Amino acid sequence: MKEKYPEIYDKRTKTFAGFDYDFLAKAAFEVFDGERQAILEHLWEIGGFAPWIGTFNDIFVNEETNRAVYKFWRDKTRARINDPAVAEILAPAEPLHPFGVKRPSLEQHFYEIFNQRNVSLVDLRAAPIERVTRTGLKTTTREHDLDILVLATGFDAVTGGLTSIDIRGTQRETLKEKWARGVRAHLGMAVEGFPNLLFVYGP
Repeated sequence: MKEKYPEIYDKRTKTFAGFDYDFLAKAAFEVFDGERQAILEHLWEIGGFAPWIGTFNDIFVNEETNRAVYKFWRDKTRARINDPAVAEILAPAEPLHPFGVKRPSLEQHFYEIFNQRNVSLVDLRAAPIERVTRTGLKTTTREHDLDILVLATGFDAVTGGLTSIDIRGTQRETLKEKWARGVRAHLGMAVEGFPNLLFVYGP
């Protein structure tokens, strides 16, 4: 791989997501069913983000294509989960949103963890957390005793770091106030009213 580093780095500057692969030069239904399945299988074998960002070029604009790719991912994922009820939560028959609009869990061995006897899945959509207790937490259906509670609430990438700083523009408005009605930036690197502010990594 090291021998191809210059070629790989160059290609990453020319692809949609900055990887050394890109969307295919064809739509999903420009090929026959068998070929489509073979392509999806090949991308699955490559692994990583290839089944998401290296797939058919119409995945984000064609609902039929999106559903075909989701169905492939869903069936591959469900086959790895022993309990059908758990499989339905983690890889539902009907997607909660179009495939890939939230970063999909493209990994190596995550879903097999739910087959372990010491692991149980709590669906917070069905039983939301009511409160943290002295010994764990309580959902609307029961209490869960915990040794450790890890709070993984997500993070506000890109804009979060910028709006946390007291950056003020020419009108004395903070960047947070400026973006309160929606984030707007020129080329993802500059904002009107903030003439000396350039983002290295912006919206």
